Amino acid sequence: SLWGTGGSAAADLEASRQRMEEIRVQLEAFDPEQIYNMDETGLYFRCLPNRAYGLAGSRRRARGSKAMKNKARVNLVLEVNDSGSHNIPMAVIGKAAVPLCFKSSRDPCLLPYFSQQSAWMDGTVYEKCFNTVFVPAVRARTRLPCVLVVDTCGSHGKLEHPQVAIFPFPTNVTSVHQPLDAGIIAALKRRYKGRL
Repeated sequence: SLWGTGGSAAADLEASRQRMEEIRVQLEAFDPEQIYNMDETGLYFRCLPNRAYGLAGSRRRARGSKAMKNKARVNLVLEVNDSGSHNIPMAVIGKAAVPLCFKSSRDPCLLPYFSQQSAWMDGTVYEKCFNTVFVPAVRARTRLPCVLVVDTCGSHGKLEHPQVAIFPFPTNVTSVHQPLDAGIIAALKRRYKGRL
C-alpha cells in the first residue's frame, strides 16, 4: 500500500509536470557532477527485526514477542551528486545535545552530528547542515557552481549561496523524481537492518 508522498504522487504528477520540465531545462546547463540531491529519513536504530526465516515444519512452534517496538529514532541527512561519484558524509540528527556514546573518553563520531529536540530536520539544523557539511564538502571537490535539489519540506527555507543554486521539487512528487527516494535510502536501511 502506498502512503505518504508515494500515495499522493499519482494525483499530483500531472499538476507538477510543467514545473518538472522547467527544472529539467535549468539542470541541462550543469554537468551531472555538479548536481546534488539531498533528502532526510528517519532511522529507528533500536527497533529489532520482528521477522525471521524458519523451517516449514517448525513454523507453528516459532514464538515471537508482543512487546512494543522501540521507537528511539535519529534522522539521517543524505547528500549525493547525480553521477554518484561524490557522497557527502551523512549527517545525523538526534535529540541529545551530547550523546553518551560521543563523550570525550570515547572515539568521536565520524559523521556530522546535530541535535534537535524532536530529532527532525528544522530550519536551524538545515542551515547548519548546509553551511558546515554540504558547502565545505562541495568546495573541497570543485570550485564550479553547483545545484542542490531538495524536496518541499517546510524546514527547507530559503538559503542563498553565491556558488550553489537550490531547486525545490514540486509538492508530493519526490517519491517519483528524487534519486535518493528511488531506492538509495531503502538500500541503506536494508543494509543497516541486516547488520543489526
